[in-house]
Amino acid sequence: MSAEMIEKRVYSHCPVFVPVDSGDDDALQFVNIIALGDRSVGSRLAGLRRSRRWSKMHLARRAGVDLESVRSAEVNPAVTPVAVFVKLCEALRVHIHDLTEELPVRVDPVPSRK
Repeated sequence: MSAEMIEKRVYSHCPVFVPVDSGDDDALQFVNIIALGDRSVGSRLAGLRRSRRWSKMHLARRAGVDLESVRSAEVNPAVTPVAVFVKLCEALRVHIHDLTEELPVRVDPVPSRK
């Protein structure tokens, strides 16, 4: 097996987590960006948009992104930046983990010692 084939297999199965805003508390939350690239994420996003009877343009305006970003997120999520997903989720009032159907990875702050 070539090194390239091994790299592709490892890349497609190993989670890669990046921090996302956890809302109003001090804890850090992370999202698996490999899971965001899954085509089912685009389908879930489109389903959430359609359930609100929103057009792609309406979602784009509410999220503060361009129309092409919404199209990309729904059709080809693997090339869509995490920041776009965050904005789209905020506009839809869902958490980014709702798209990946993964449990959030949360890291609470370490109490300071005085």
